[in-house]
Amino acid sequence: MTKETPERPARPGSSRHPALTTTVPKEFVHRAGVAEVMLTDWARTDDTHFTLAAQWPRGHSFFTTVEGCHDPFVAAETIRQAGALLAHAEFGVPLGHNFLMWELGFAVNPERMRVDGAPASLELEVACFDVKRRGTGLSGMRYEAVIRRDGHVAATGGATFTCTSPRVYQRLRAERLALGRPQPPL
Repeated sequence: MTKETPERPARPGSSRHPALTTTVPKEFVHRAGVAEVMLTDWARTDDTHFTLAAQWPRGHSFFTTVEGCHDPFVAAETIRQAGALLAHAEFGVPLGHNFLMWELGFAVNPERMRVDGAPASLELEVACFDVKRRGTGLSGMRYEAVIRRDGHVAATGGATFTCTSPRVYQRLRAERLALGRPQPPL
């Protein structure tokens, strides 16, 4: 998807070896383990549009198959990961910042959700809207995604989130943190 050139060296997650598949850094999508990362690559097409690659495994510890199909929520997780990846890798949100997701919606095409003999290779088209900045840093945005499998739409969706520094997050979540309640990953 992205090519290494003398003017622009390849970045983490870019395809230096197109025949190989790796995941994007797990820290960019707020996941503890590589097995939880769906995204494998990304490329910017303009200031607010991106193409991403993903792979859904045939089996997953959380997203189990439903009657021979991928769990529909794997599409939602892929869309969520796309926003976190782009915020960190393309919009400069520092690792360690917290995200507050205000909405996440998705729809799947059941015909494109079948589990086959190999992991599902996917391409996402992501468009970002209402990009808000605080100073030079991203403070939030809305984005929409189309997930294609073999050229056909497998899922669509979108989300809205804001980003906060750890210090602001502590103030926002002080009561919840004081009660020792677990925090969501995004």
